[in-house]
Amino acid sequence: MLLQKDKNIFLESETTNKLPLSSNAQQKTCIHKVDDIMKEKEKFLDSISLAIIQSDKRSKQAFELSIKEVGDLYLEKLHICKDVFNEYSLEEQVDKMLKIRDELSKEDLSKHSAYQEKVREIIDKKFNLTLSQLKQEEEIKQDIEFLLHKCEFYLIDDDSYLENKFRKKLKMIIDQYGINVSESTIYKIISLGKEVSKHSREFTKDKLSYEFKSKREYNLKKFENLVFSTISVYHFGEIVNEVREKSKYNKFDKDFAIAVSKLINHTHVDLKSLEIEVNLFIRDCLFSTLSDSDLKYFKSKNYHKYIAQYLFDLCIAINEKCFPVTTEDICDLFNYQL
Repeated sequence: MLLQKDKNIFLESETTNKLPLSSNAQQKTCIHKVDDIMKEKEKFLDSISLAIIQSDKRSKQAFELSIKEVGDLYLEKLHICKDVFNEYSLEEQVDKMLKIRDELSKEDLSKHSAYQEKVREIIDKKFNLTLSQLKQEEEIKQDIEFLLHKCEFYLIDDDSYLENKFRKKLKMIIDQYGINVSESTIYKIISLGKEVSKHSREFTKDKLSYEFKSKREYNLKKFENLVFSTISVYHFGEIVNEVREKSKYNKFDKDFAIAVSKLINHTHVDLKSLEIEVNLFIRDCLFSTLSDSDLKYFKSKNYHKYIAQYLFDLCIAINEKCFPVTTEDICDLFNYQL
């Protein structure tokens, strides 16, 4: 069994593939793809969330069409979301989203953002109500509260058109009661509306992430919690992907999965033998079919060191914690499907 404290033997050896911990510039070249994917995923979740939030009056059939339209924009180019959503039929997807919509309609978001208390405080402090207007104070508060409530479904935090509509509606209420209110006070209420919209969006995205749990993301989370390394499991997968895309035999097959499984599940006698096994795996299974120019490029980016470091840390963690790794886990780790 390998001991974590013995890891220094490997890191201090002359033949090690030690990863430069302070090399931020090099790390950035390895993770830019991950950052781009996560940005696209955020856009996708925002769009799906918006479809759910604004679908309160749609039939199930119309809602299904709306979800499909949003999905078609992203699923082809965004493999993370494609993997997640393809685990479910369209009918299952719609049912899950209708469930989220139902939860959203029942959820009292005011208790989280406290917008009712906040707007009442603004009215008490900033609205200079006359004696006759004070008689209608509760009606004024309720009208503005209801307007803020609509921000749960008409998201003004990222839509200038809806924000302007909100402003006009707010001014109509103020003019209706003949109240003298400063622009700064109006701005505070609009900001409060944006806060309500933002909270509604985040609430829906959280529910969406919970309902559509990806098996792959769940497995990667297991590796992330298991392995302490200088790069994350997500960055490791992207690096390996880039290397294998340039390989002459880049198909992810059972032979490759078996080779990975043999490496990480084998109980290594000592750290020196593990170092040798890791380097042999990288040479034979990842770098052997690369062109000289690609090999030179990847080595200039220290990809061989990143891969060696993560695989070494992974082997140590699995040996120490007796963590079973399946073929499916390996596919997820290397961002492939058999």
